Amino acid sequence: MGRRWEEEEVRLLRDNYGVVNTDNIANILKRSFESVKNKAQRLGLRKNVIWSDDEDIYLEYFVYERDVNIMEAAEFLGRTKVAVVNRLAVLRKRDENVGYIRRPWTKKEEEILKK
Repeated sequence: MGRRWEEEEVRLLRDNYGVVNTDNIANILKRSFESVKNKAQRLGLRKNVIWSDDEDIYLEYFVYERDVNIMEAAEFLGRTKVAVVNRLAVLRKRDENVGYIRRPWTKKEEEILKK
């Protein structure tokens, strides 16, 4: 059995597995390709698969309504945060109406703007 996975290594793997080449991740972590692949499978991670129309619609609605944060959207879709951020960038290129996630204005900020 190999060396134990540190929390930071697991975080890096979760954040990047779906969008970064497994060989590159293995090199960064100084682990074998098989070790990285097996850990990703145990964590339930997937490589970037084709996005369905339903997932795209959900993301467009999610951005428009701002009803959840990016991590909640990623968890709902079973994707990484990085994958969701990257997909939103793709959607923005296809449709300029897909906005960016920004925190809502506070009441005080709205009052200042109105004045």
